[in-house]
Formats: sequence, structure tokens, C-alpha cells
Amino acid sequence: MSQSQYLNGCAQRAWERPDDGKSTHPSWAQRLAALGYVETPEIEPIRRTALSTLLNPETAEQQIAGFNNRWTERMEDYLQR
Repeated sequence: MSQSQYLNGCAQRAWERPDDGKSTHPSWAQRLAALGYVETPEIEPIRRTALSTLLNPETAEQQIAGFNNRWTERMEDYLQR
């Protein structure tokens, strides 16, 4: 299954999901219907990230490394409990 097929399958399932009366937000289908959609839109895979277009490569690498370190430390801490 390609990335696009997987992504659009998830979008279709979200579109078809019944409304949750306990939720404080309208369903995804309701939000898109308010924008004029009558069916699930086709979602294209991300080709370029905002990170790659807004930051120089060195800064992006620093941010990624920092995030990875923080996330890994949190997960290690979580698993130790």
C-alpha cells in the first residue's frame, strides 16, 4: 500500500466516522462540509516540509536532534515507571 493510499484510506474512515455527541468539536466531515466539501477530498502526500523550506539545514538538524533527544528521554522515563 502506498503512502497516498494509506493517507486517503485514513481520511475516508475519518469522514465516515459517526459524530461523537460528547466531543467539543464537530466531526471532520462536518468541518469540511462547512468549507464546501461534499465528499472526502483527495490528500496528496507531503513532498516538502515547512521545516525544510523555512530553516537552513544546520538549524533544522539541530531542532530535529533536540526533539529526538527530548522525546527519547521522556519515553525512557515513561517506560521506567
